[in-house]
Amino acid sequence: MILADILQLWNSAWPAGVTMLGLGSGFAVALLIASERLKVTPDPKVEEVYGALPHLDCGGCGFAGCTGYAKALLSDATLLGKCAPGGPQTAGKLAAILNLQVSESGPQKKPIVHCRAHTDDRTMYAMYQGIQSCTAANALANVQACAFGCLGFGDCTRACKFGALRIVDGLATVDYHKCTGCAACSKACPAA
Repeated sequence: MILADILQLWNSAWPAGVTMLGLGSGFAVALLIASERLKVTPDPKVEEVYGALPHLDCGGCGFAGCTGYAKALLSDATLLGKCAPGGPQTAGKLAAILNLQVSESGPQKKPIVHCRAHTDDRTMYAMYQGIQSCTAANALANVQACAFGCLGFGDCTRACKFGALRIVDGLATVDYHKCTGCAACSKACPAA
């Protein structure tokens, strides 16, 4: 009786199994052909430009990452020198790859903390006790008297990938030896 049930189940199930095997094989072959015909070969020049960049993806150049900057640089040579962390050395390497001249630009921009009052020196309209974030504190109107003053919750220190910022007595302090001028801190600061 059990053997008869197994045989009946086998007789009704094998066509479905063979059908599924055929469909799976057909889709596999179709995907293999599509992957070969639709293959995208990367531009070797983009790879070369990307190789000369510092691979920090800081966004200081105005692009989402080093790959985006490399692609944009190939189509617009005026973007040369926008990589702040790489500095003049990287600009020189990129110019050599792209066969361009590097123009000497002025001094690199560095962040400056305005209204440099420490915690005890500030004129506060209210003591902020909410989320420990400069963006959250800035959303409340009139927390402190100086609109450009450092709120001291460290959004800038979390944005800096180079460890160039730290909060000392409620004030963002910049280590200019570590700062690359990528402007990530300025983008993160609501008072900048």
